[in-house]
Amino acid sequence: MEPARWKVIALSIVTTLCLLTACDDDDDGTPYPSIITEMVMMRVDAKMRITIQTDNGSTYSVTNKLEGLVTNSIGRMLCSYTLDAQGGARVYKLEGVKVLHDLTTKAKTPVYDPVNFVSQWQQGKFINLHILPKTQSDPSKHTWGFIRTGQHPNAAGGITHELSVHHNQNNDPLAYSSDYYLTLVIDSVSKTFSDKDSIELTLQGFDKSRTWRYGKQKP
Repeated sequence: MEPARWKVIALSIVTTLCLLTACDDDDDGTPYPSIITEMVMMRVDAKMRITIQTDNGSTYSVTNKLEGLVTNSIGRMLCSYTLDAQGGARVYKLEGVKVLHDLTTKAKTPVYDPVNFVSQWQQGKFINLHILPKTQSDPSKHTWGFIRTGQHPNAAGGITHELSVHHNQNNDPLAYSSDYYLTLVIDSVSKTFSDKDSIELTLQGFDKSRTWRYGKQKP
């Protein structure tokens, strides 16, 4: 469990504030290792020591200095990194990922403004979406979350939770498409989510709505 003093502000931090790069000017002829790009949870402790944890449960210490991070914080990131022989991670790029929170009771009216869809996948307790919202400013200024639209018993003997992605364009003009990433944490849907339970998640696209079903996975 994370210490109570830790700030979870990075879970919904604006993408432009999370975009970091780290460059290495050294060239000793050693071949560069392959760059890995994936979703991670990044943690920064009180001494600015940084670790990243992948969705399969692997944890690595970050070996290079990154600017713009906050002590005692945790955040969801799309991370590009390499691993060294000692198991440390050198981070080259970070992009903030929007974590969807339950807006069922907070949103006065559910809004399902459409987006273009790229891909979706599940890893462990995380459901991830790569989308292309249209914007004139920044998609992080839109309102994002999920709405509970119902639930029903399923064939496995559990409960299927019916959810829809809440997206309010907030009058942002549909100017151009911008890459954007969303994450839904299964624990935020149900603290007692079992092997028999499932989630049906619906996303409204410009061409059509799409619905996917997810179950419980081991990390």
